[in-house]
Amino acid sequence: MKTKNKDGTTTWHHWLWLDVETTGLDPRKGEVLEIAAVLADDGPGGTMRIVRGFERPVRPARAFGMTPKVRSMHEASGLLAEVDRGGVPVEDAERYLLELIDGYTGVRLAGNSVHFDLAWLRVHMPELARFLHHRVFDVSTLLAAAETWGRAIPRVSQPAHRAMADVKQSLAYARAFRDAAFGGSQ
Repeated sequence: MKTKNKDGTTTWHHWLWLDVETTGLDPRKGEVLEIAAVLADDGPGGTMRIVRGFERPVRPARAFGMTPKVRSMHEASGLLAEVDRGGVPVEDAERYLLELIDGYTGVRLAGNSVHFDLAWLRVHMPELARFLHHRVFDVSTLLAAAETWGRAIPRVSQPAHRAMADVKQSLAYARAFRDAAFGGSQ
């Protein structure tokens, strides 16, 4: 994927960096509360800066329950208050995400523990899920591999369970892994 910039240069996007915040762990029983996704300058020589993005609280389609731990986490982050003030329907969020990647084919999902996010997309945003490539880029796998092989990547500060903060954390980990493995930006 690529974007032609105003200055005539081209920015390459290899992945759609995405994160969802949810009411629990089971996408069939829960609801999406927030979603964020970005296209980043993550191609050869890229800085991994965010080029375009989308971030919205999502209004649940139905009543839902949360464990006290999950409720406490989302209250502390301010997410539940934002959902109450102006969450968009999940169908609108899906449409916005499809517009973000409009014109691209074979979009690869990227982030931290992306199989969790993909499971939620398959249930709550099936059109978007069908549009995505079968390959994913998961920074949690890279972190585990680096630790296993004796070259731990320095931990990035833990965000407060908000979707865009988690996306930015994933990009920071990818940048750190690229720098450790390949000696800086490529």
